[in-house]
Amino acid sequence: MTLLVYFAVAILNNLEPEIGSLLPVAANPSDETHWAVVVVMVSVVVTIHAITHGATPWSRRIRASDT
Repeated sequence: MTLLVYFAVAILNNLEPEIGSLLPVAANPSDETHWAVVVVMVSVVVTIHAITHGATPWSRRIRASDT
């Protein structure tokens, strides 16, 4: 949910730069965008999340010790 809110704020900041001072993120000072990098990074993160089902080694140890 947090990631979705962050992306929504980033999109809003890009669509309406005048309200950037009201949003809780820093604006990118350059006009250049890096969509290819963002798409690759998000794809990697979503793939890793899907493979691990969102679990971390710590959460797996906790779950193993519960049983």
